[in-house]
Amino acid sequence: MKNSSTEMNPFEFASRMKLRFSSNVGELTVEQLWDLPLRNGARNKRASLDDVGRRLLKKMKSHQEESLLEDASGNPAKAADEVAIRLVKSVIQVKQEEEERRRNEAFNSQKRQKLMRVLARKEEDNFLDMSEEEIRKEISALGG
Repeated sequence: MKNSSTEMNPFEFASRMKLRFSSNVGELTVEQLWDLPLRNGARNKRASLDDVGRRLLKKMKSHQEESLLEDASGNPAKAADEVAIRLVKSVIQVKQEEEERRRNEAFNSQKRQKLMRVLARKEEDNFLDMSEEEIRKEISALGG
């Protein structure tokens, strides 16, 4: 078994260590990170991934103020915070990719609908260009 937090899968580390993430609504679990929006609006007081990430970065800066005489690898709080940052970044990346995919799907759907409308008009224009005799032949061929 891997014993170093840097070698262990960050999600495994978080679950084994019962890692919690500080937010403006209290402590959150790893699972709850997936429910957070990337950002909050100006008036929204809910937690966001950006909020959680900013809190972690601020906390990491406090580790930098520690003594240079101490071994950084011996600081379990710093190691846990490093893993927490990796986790939040990972969740952010996945959610950004999902958001981009949804935007692309919506754009493609709108474009497909426009193209279908244009195609329908083109097909109708083709009928308008037919002679009366050609139209009667088409109707007859369709069984009418």
